[in-house]
Amino acid sequence: MEVNFEGLEKEVFRFCCEMGQKIIEEILLEQDLKIMNERNKSRFRLKDTKKTTIKTILGEVTYNRRYYFDKDKNEYCFLLDDMMNINKRGLFSGTIAERIVRQCIAQPYRKAADTISELTGQDISHVGAWKLVQQVGCNIAAKEEENLSDMKRGIKLGARKTDVLFLEADGVWLKMQKNKKKAPKAELKLGTVYEGWKDTERHELVNKKVFAGFESASKFMLKFEAYIKSIYRIDDINIKLLNGDGASWIDFESMDMTYRQLDQYHLNMEITKNIKNKNIRKLVKKNIRNKKIDKALEYVEAYINSEDKYNEDLENFYKYLVNNKEGLISYNKKIILPEPPKGMVYRRMGVQENQNCTLVTMRMKHRRMRWSESGAANLAKVICSSNNNDLKKFINNEFGFQITLPDNEEEINALELKTRDYIYMKDGKGNRYAEAINQTLPIINSSNIIGQILRNIINR
Repeated sequence: MEVNFEGLEKEVFRFCCEMGQKIIEEILLEQDLKIMNERNKSRFRLKDTKKTTIKTILGEVTYNRRYYFDKDKNEYCFLLDDMMNINKRGLFSGTIAERIVRQCIAQPYRKAADTISELTGQDISHVGAWKLVQQVGCNIAAKEEENLSDMKRGIKLGARKTDVLFLEADGVWLKMQKNKKKAPKAELKLGTVYEGWKDTERHELVNKKVFAGFESASKFMLKFEAYIKSIYRIDDINIKLLNGDGASWIDFESMDMTYRQLDQYHLNMEITKNIKNKNIRKLVKKNIRNKKIDKALEYVEAYINSEDKYNEDLENFYKYLVNNKEGLISYNKKIILPEPPKGMVYRRMGVQENQNCTLVTMRMKHRRMRWSESGAANLAKVICSSNNNDLKKFINNEFGFQITLPDNEEEINALELKTRDYIYMKDGKGNRYAEAINQTLPIINSSNIIGQILRNIINR
């Protein structure tokens, strides 16, 4: 009988996953037995055993563990779950949860679920993947509320110091699920905070942190401010620069901003869109660059008056310039910054458009996607958390699952893990795969050549 490599690979992978499930189950059972023998019997009264299932990268691990009545707290508990930070039924291990979430960040839920199912021993549905992302997103939202509460109470948690801090904010409009015919849109607000640029060819941002939410404008800015204050010692920052597209919601109420700059990309885009005359357009841009704002506004006003009829768009454009008059000039032409730390440079602001694209647009726009407000907000928060390198912390907050195996003979003797594998390693006797043989894995008993090969390996 011929064996192709793809079939061999899949069969061996499935066998290894099944073996891994049984090994984890045996370790958990032995740990539960150890807990029962060593518990404080005057406090914890043994009641019964309950079955549970953990979804792991090896597949589902189902096992029975004991539960007790805690006389001190007057409640029931699972001591094994408490020891290993396993908190809920039918939950995911931290490893599989992180892999699922990261796949959902990169691609749609259905494709992410298919990818995880193909690359691990776990069968994940797209609904399960979606629910997992929502739960992690809720963990992040809870932390944001905690930061906001601390800020309102005057608690200062931020410890990081910097002389200059750059802040930017903008919004991305997403199609919502409220009305399938009209496809209404809602603005997902995003913010970025950073300290400068690395002095490299790629000009990466230094200590970049991103933030997202569907809250009202005032609530979003308050939560964004609280997040910043949870990181930095705001009172010790000498220069704080804010860059925005002119939207009124982009402002910090209690942070004394050194300079509020109108985003140069949006400014040039508005000038190009509204002033059709190329000569006038060049004069307006030139005067703004040369810090002659009043002169630039005169050219715009003259251009509007030269029109044969009233143009509402031009009137709104003129108001846009007047309302943002104080921020039309780029910050580097108005503020003298201190010498940056070694390996870092200061450049022109305007990174938010790029952040919008990489964080949200590429994943959440186009492809006929529609979102619920909570679904979009949670995914955006998860994406931002991943970029901030603290995603694992929020996953473990809900799905923490850690096993510490003994690494020396004394610890092994203390735990008394008298498994067949332990006997094999200590005495050189027995068969480390005997548990799998005794419990009968289907692949081992198969009549094809792969089953024969595996039986030969196990019997050696």
